[in-house]
Formats: sequence, structure tokens, C-alpha cells
Amino acid sequence: RDCWELAGNLQPLSSLNQLVELDLARCAGICGDLRPLSGLTQLTYLSLRRCRSLTGDLKPLTALTQLTHLDLYRCWRLTGNLQPLSGLIQLVELDLSRCTGLTGNLQPLSGLNQLTELHLAWCTGLSGGLKPLGGMNRLTELFLGRCNLMGGPIDNFLAPISSILPNLTTLGLPPTVTGDLKPLTGLGELTTLNLRSCYNLTGIEEFRSLHPQCTVHTK
Repeated sequence: RDCWELAGNLQPLSSLNQLVELDLARCAGICGDLRPLSGLTQLTYLSLRRCRSLTGDLKPLTALTQLTHLDLYRCWRLTGNLQPLSGLIQLVELDLSRCTGLTGNLQPLSGLNQLTELHLAWCTGLSGGLKPLGGMNRLTELFLGRCNLMGGPIDNFLAPISSILPNLTTLGLPPTVTGDLKPLTGLGELTTLNLRSCYNLTGIEEFRSLHPQCTVHTK
């Protein structure tokens, strides 16, 4: 961890095809694309968190179908859409926060129904609505803060995932949503609500009074 002085590309790892866990978090000097990882099909845990010099798209991850944990936080030079992740149905935790180069909608994630945590904060290139997440019945943490997903009235925005909302303990909303927080008042499991940059929402103080167990972040 925190191997700041590591440099070069991922090619030296390409033959480690029995590797189960790979953690290169904060190895900011590592560069090149993800192709050397394509043969590491036994991986269950992969963290490239803050490897901000990595480039290319997500296609090399297509064959890593044993992954349960994938962390690409702040890999902002990665590009392309989410389609390569569509077959990673064992994923339990997926963090794409601040992957600003990723584009397209959330449809490729629709089959990832084992997810308990999904982090999409600051994924400013992603668009569309939440309908693809509607079947994620195990999801407990959903982070959408500061992304550009289709907004509008909060009740319409959340309608496609209404069946999974009661399971959420953590929810972060994008700044594109508007209206009153009343649609959230029945979420008894919620302990953290992130409304940073959500300047068009009302009823925040009323929500706080009804949910004293929930920490609401607005700044």
C-alpha cells in the first residue's frame, strides 16, 4: 500500500494467473492500460484506487468474472463505457467514484445483483436514469453525489429503484434532483444521507427531525 515510488506499466503482472488478490492502491506512478490484467482470471479482489496514471478502457476486465471487489476510485484517465463490467456478476463492491472519463449509462450494471455497495460519485460522464439498478435487492450503499445522471423531481428520480430503497443505509444524491425530501421519509434503515451540492432540494430540516439516527451532509 502507498507504494508511491512504483512506476512502469502492469505488464510484469500478466503471468500471475493464479493470483487471487491484487492491491495497488495509491500506486500513482503506474501507467499504461489494463490489458496485462486480462489473464488474471482467478482474481476476486482488485484495487487500483488512486492509480491516476492508468489509461485505456475497461475491456481487459471482461474475463475477470470471479471478482467480488473492484475499486477504480480516481482512475480518471480510464475511458469508455461500462459494458465490460456487465458479466462481473459476482461483484459485491464496485467503486468507480471520480472516474470522470467513463461514459454512457448504467444499463451494463443491471445484472450485478450481488452488489451491496455501488460508488458512482463524481462520474460526470455517466448519464441516464436509475432503472438498471432496480433489481439490486442486496444494495445497502449507493453513492451518486455530483454525477450527471438524469435528474428532475426526486420522486421521479427514485421511482425506478423504489423496491430497493428500504434496504439502503447510505445514499448520496446528485445535484440534478429537485423537490422535497418527503419520498425518503420512510427509509428507516438510512444512517447517512449525502446532499452535497443538492441546492434544489427542500424539507431537509424536517427530514432531520424525523430521522435523528441519520447523518445528513449538506456542505
